[in-house]
Amino acid sequence: MTILPLGSLCKICVKNLTKITRMGNRVLNHSTKFQN
Repeated sequence: MTILPLGSLCKICVKNLTKITRMGNRVLNHSTKFQN
């Protein structure tokens, strides 16, 4: 196992977080559209 430096780990976490938030925003937008 290769231990990644904290910097690269944080970058990967940030990328995943942005992906998750984008997907969440999309779902929220779709739900509000269906409600209206």
